[in-house]
Amino acid sequence: MARYLSSRRTLSLLVIGVLLALVAAPGCGKQQTSVGAERSGMPTQGQGALGTSGVTDTGTAGLQGPISAPTGSPGTGGRATTGASAPPGAAAKAVPGDTTGITDTEIRIGLHAPLTGASPVGNADWEKVANLYWKKVNDEQGGVFGRKVKIVIADDKYTPDGAVAACRKLAEESKVMSMFGLAGVDQIAACAKWATSRSIPYISSGASEQGMKGLKYYFAATMTYPAQAKLLADFVMKRLDGAKKKIAQVQSDTPNNDDQHDAFVAAMRKYGKTLVVDDRVDKAGSSDAQYATEVQKLRAAGAQIVFVHISPTNMIKLARMAESQGYKPQWVGTAPTWSMNLAIQGAGTAMDGALTFSSWVSIDSETPEVREYKDTWTKYYGQPSVSEQLTMDLGMFGWGLNKSTHEVLRRAGRDLSREKFMAAMETVRDYQTGIIAPVSYLPGNHLAIRHVTVFKGDAVKMRWVQTEGFVDRF
Repeated sequence: MARYLSSRRTLSLLVIGVLLALVAAPGCGKQQTSVGAERSGMPTQGQGALGTSGVTDTGTAGLQGPISAPTGSPGTGGRATTGASAPPGAAAKAVPGDTTGITDTEIRIGLHAPLTGASPVGNADWEKVANLYWKKVNDEQGGVFGRKVKIVIADDKYTPDGAVAACRKLAEESKVMSMFGLAGVDQIAACAKWATSRSIPYISSGASEQGMKGLKYYFAATMTYPAQAKLLADFVMKRLDGAKKKIAQVQSDTPNNDDQHDAFVAAMRKYGKTLVVDDRVDKAGSSDAQYATEVQKLRAAGAQIVFVHISPTNMIKLARMAESQGYKPQWVGTAPTWSMNLAIQGAGTAMDGALTFSSWVSIDSETPEVREYKDTWTKYYGQPSVSEQLTMDLGMFGWGLNKSTHEVLRRAGRDLSREKFMAAMETVRDYQTGIIAPVSYLPGNHLAIRHVTVFKGDAVKMRWVQTEGFVDRF
């Protein structure tokens, strides 16, 4: 049995390494914002905490109370700050618009994912991630304004060209209203540009900003890589006493990571710090010999804090190699590269004490929103197997993304079109799902999300332990 579980865990780690190999700036003068810490027993940092999703109140000034979702909507309620009340259909205009993917009974949304190719992921796993939230909405409420929501999945083959082909298939054959991209920085960039060229709304996890700013139809649902890099520099300097330590950086070698790399270097330079090692490694996975050489280089340079942005499987390799050589720096990372529990389980003591940002709360959080998510998972899929732990972690993001999309559909109103959906997207201000970071999509800035959680590796529990709720500065 132990051998069986080990092999299943290895398979899951391979999958997570592929999915997140390339995945997906704090405001000046603002008080730090921390969300969701109090109810999970985590420290709340600074002042001006955002309200927590699920807290019942009726405030209307700036909508600090909940905006009512369609009757019986899953969850204890997302919360939104919009500066004015947002009744159903508030963003709708009296024009017909483009109703592709919208019928009297259904709304179709596309999702591209690596089902085959260099790093295949089973279609069944993606179906679970994509449709769990909508299963509950459709079964309990008959959908949104009487329309059931369906996620249609297409294979992107884990390549940019494959992603464009998948998005074209979703648009031209499946006739979807909008599209999602959950993983793969290069694939997300390719599909975002293609979707914008076809006036199709496209939402993904936050990744690169280069070439993405100003794309009218693209929206990042989590904090982008370069924005996280700047925040991580502050975290390193202020929380880890970085001024007294030698700092290094190791990134995967895709050009779409350039802006994150450059942002971290620039932020450290402002603190008067020069990186003692600043390296790139093969995004597809380096050999053990290459990682051994990298560890020797870091160790020789005396690097005490190392920012690593590589796939989970490669991070496990690097950490294990370092431990085997008696070298254990403070590893730090950005979301969501290796903030899955399977990563800490695979690395064990090699990543004990590692610190990473995450785009969502811990799956172990005892909050109403997380309990609802897990209860819904159990209702439809049963207790998760070892290999399904990966799917459940990714499902956290899928649930949060779909919950915020539900709010956008509610605001767009019954007379739905792509244009009304787009208009409704730009009304969202700090909408809180209780799962992912507060969601904001500003007119002219669709990359506006500025919060992360902080996780710490615990080799005894074999879990990431959430140490801070959503924060936007340190």
